[in-house]
Amino acid sequence: MYYSKLIQKIFICAFSNFEKKDYFKLFLIFLSIIITNQSIYSQISDDSTKYYESLIKMLESKIDIDSKYEKTASKYIQSVLDAPASVSVITSDDIERYGYKTVAEALNSVRSFYIRNDRNYEYAGVRGIELPATYNSLILMLLDGHIMNDNIYWAPFIGNDFSLNMNLIDRIEIIRGPGAVLYGTSAVTAVINIITKSGNTLDGLNILGGTGSYRNRKACINYGNTISDIIDLSISAQYGHSKGRDLYFKEYDADSTNHGWAEGIDGEEYYGVYSSLKYKNLKLTGFYSIREKEIPTAAWEMTFNKLSKSTDIRSFLEIKYETSISKDFNFSSRIFYDNYKYKGYFPYELEQYEIDNGNWLGGEFEFIWDIFSDNRLTLGGQAKRNYQARIYLWDDSTNFFEGDFPYSLFSVYLQNNFQILENLSVGISLRDEYFELTKSNSLCPRASIIYNPSSNSSIKLLYNNAYRDPNIYEMYYNDGDLSESNLNLKPIIINSIEILYEQNIGDNLLGTVSCFYNKINDIIESVLDSSNNLNQFRNISNVNTIGMEFEIQSKFKSGLWSYLSFSFQRSKYQGTNEFVLNSPEYMLKGGISYGFFNYLFIGLDIDIESGRKTIYNTWTEPFCINNLSFSFLPHSNSVNSEEELINRLNFTFRVNNLFDVQYELPGGPENLQNAFLQNGANFIFETSIKF
Repeated sequence: MYYSKLIQKIFICAFSNFEKKDYFKLFLIFLSIIITNQSIYSQISDDSTKYYESLIKMLESKIDIDSKYEKTASKYIQSVLDAPASVSVITSDDIERYGYKTVAEALNSVRSFYIRNDRNYEYAGVRGIELPATYNSLILMLLDGHIMNDNIYWAPFIGNDFSLNMNLIDRIEIIRGPGAVLYGTSAVTAVINIITKSGNTLDGLNILGGTGSYRNRKACINYGNTISDIIDLSISAQYGHSKGRDLYFKEYDADSTNHGWAEGIDGEEYYGVYSSLKYKNLKLTGFYSIREKEIPTAAWEMTFNKLSKSTDIRSFLEIKYETSISKDFNFSSRIFYDNYKYKGYFPYELEQYEIDNGNWLGGEFEFIWDIFSDNRLTLGGQAKRNYQARIYLWDDSTNFFEGDFPYSLFSVYLQNNFQILENLSVGISLRDEYFELTKSNSLCPRASIIYNPSSNSSIKLLYNNAYRDPNIYEMYYNDGDLSESNLNLKPIIINSIEILYEQNIGDNLLGTVSCFYNKINDIIESVLDSSNNLNQFRNISNVNTIGMEFEIQSKFKSGLWSYLSFSFQRSKYQGTNEFVLNSPEYMLKGGISYGFFNYLFIGLDIDIESGRKTIYNTWTEPFCINNLSFSFLPHSNSVNSEEELINRLNFTFRVNNLFDVQYELPGGPENLQNAFLQNGANFIFETSIKF
């Protein structure tokens, strides 16, 4: 009874306007839910233990780039407690229990992360930083260790534009804070590594179909197997489309613009293919994703309520080789080819078109040498030749901009970890990268001290430095009408200090407390040049962020999993003391999932955020969003063939924005709107069958 009343209090918050004091109250409610389940667990049998891992195992688990030697935080296998970073892991079980359908939805459940949607793309912010017009370029995203940021905008995709079947994902490793020392440019605020399932894990054929709100349709197929015990094969493909919804924008509420309504121009269509083939020490990986999205917002002064489209294509092919030369010496290398293409169709008095095309080749090597039992040295390097980085904008009468800017990147990094005492380690890392376009080197250090008071706890003192080079679009784009170039841009530099405490509490609880300070120098933002009324990217200011995070996670053998996090981050421009754009100061995130008889899983997650400042110096309202998910796996003990077929089925149902909350998120400098209304209550239903 008490448990039910607590959940009801959480639901009620969806209809309330929040003040700062209310966040703390709700935080205590969630915390009491998690703690009271210690007693609930003690009264339930252990019949379902094979389906649930304790948090001790989670702490000791190895998070890595490709399930063997490397690790996202250090590029080799380490426990989470020993990683020189603030780490979160979203497992495939988490994805299934809470029903995440995109990487963006999964990231939005992670402490200190938040999402922005401008009705064309989705963007991820972390620890108070996601500036409009940076296009996710301060976050580095990897797929099985392969960098997914493009070579024109430094941008990765996190929505349906990253068309990877979520059922293919084994886990998502998330490293908060700078990570450029190991990965290079763009790893400023976070590194996200998406690890796919091996063919052995997929173990057969899985077919999925789905439908949902806004005439959403989806179909996926996964296949994986091990051949002759030495070849591991996995293949995945998916297709989806949505009609979207009619949208009202008060900024266009005039007789000549359909009274502010954009009708029938919010749809999208996407598909993607992924495949990997591993033979002994050699692995071949390929990925292709394409999405076409209608743009209903009339961005960049387009004609309102006219069809406009953006099409994004991202693909790569990679060969990776790794081997153990000796028990103390490991070597890995990879070579790759990547392509990024953007196509735009824009309605003006004359239709305009844009094609961006990026192609690059590269290679990477890494040596890991255990010099002594208490000293590990890592040496690596990377080279990329971006032989095409082209932007072309035109209409039927004029070429507004055309340019191709090929360039090279070269880098080398060194990392040395010392185990000074059994419970005390020190790490020192350094990276040097040369960027041909600016003819400059970026030197990037990192240092860590990790103390383990016990086998189930750690205290980490972390210093990180990272950078993001100016990109092609920021430096060179000049259409003569809305935007102008700036060849004098400097890299964005971040310096970060963090102290982090992690503690396993009993067998089923993990607690984390973190305090951090970030200083970002020479932040690049789009500003209006008053001399010619054109937008230009400039290194306008420095940004200081102070923050604190608290998180507690539980995974009980009873079938109840839960998480709760509270984040405070205050980001302000140095000198003016003004708040940074699109930066919520407070965030409270929580989730509860319960498994009934191992066949039915019900999950509820909640996201509460304070308001964000827009580019027009207004503020969005705080909001509280609840999402509800069901996952049902029919089960029969009969040997009847029809009932055996039932055992192969899986049904999932997710309701986003359960209480139909009306809330807005900030737009960018290309928009007349200061903020965009987000989707109300909507659902998606999926059915899959495994052979």
